[in-house]
Amino acid sequence: MSLDDLKEQKRRSDASVRFSIDHSVQLFRALANPRQDRPALTPPRDSDEIKALNVLARRKLLIAMRSGEVKYDAERRVLTIAKYTRSE
Repeated sequence: MSLDDLKEQKRRSDASVRFSIDHSVQLFRALANPRQDRPALTPPRDSDEIKALNVLARRKLLIAMRSGEVKYDAERRVLTIAKYTRSE
C-alpha cells in the first residue's frame, strides 16, 4: 500500500464520517421540529390593512409618549421605554 492509497482511504473515511454526522444532525432537527421546512402560508397584507395598522401603531405610540411610558431622547435620537430604562 502506498502513501497515496492511504491518503485516498483517509479522504474517503473523512467524507463518510462527515456525511453520517450531517445526516444525524438533519434527522434530529427534523424529528425535533417536524414543521421546520414548511413556511407559514400567510397572504401579503392589503394596502388598506397596512394603512390601518400604521394608524393604530402611531396612535398607540402617541398615547404612550403622552403618558410618559415612552420617552424620546433627542441627543441619541432614540425612543426609550420608561419601565425598561436603567436608573443611573
